[in-house]
Amino acid sequence: MMLVTLERCKSALGVTHDEQDADITLYIEAASEVLIGWAKSPAWASDDPIAVPKRFELACISLVGIYLREIDGDEQKLFGKNELPLMVTAILAGDRTPTLA
Repeated sequence: MMLVTLERCKSALGVTHDEQDADITLYIEAASEVLIGWAKSPAWASDDPIAVPKRFELACISLVGIYLREIDGDEQKLFGKNELPLMVTAILAGDRTPTLA
């Protein structure tokens, strides 16, 4: 499931060409998987893009933007291993289902 369409993501990121469509689609798919996994497979996760909360759409676009800017992972120095960037966690504050230790 993709949390955002290719067209919406490109528009939000100011991408006006089609040369990177395959890469951006891959980034959207990967970011969507990461975010759905982070939220512990929320009930709204389905194939219906209308059901996706806007905050998850924005978080996905933000991650894709990071992938586009820093494909080599350099931006990961700004957040820890196995963590989401601060901007993304701020957008999604309160959405993660807590787990019991």
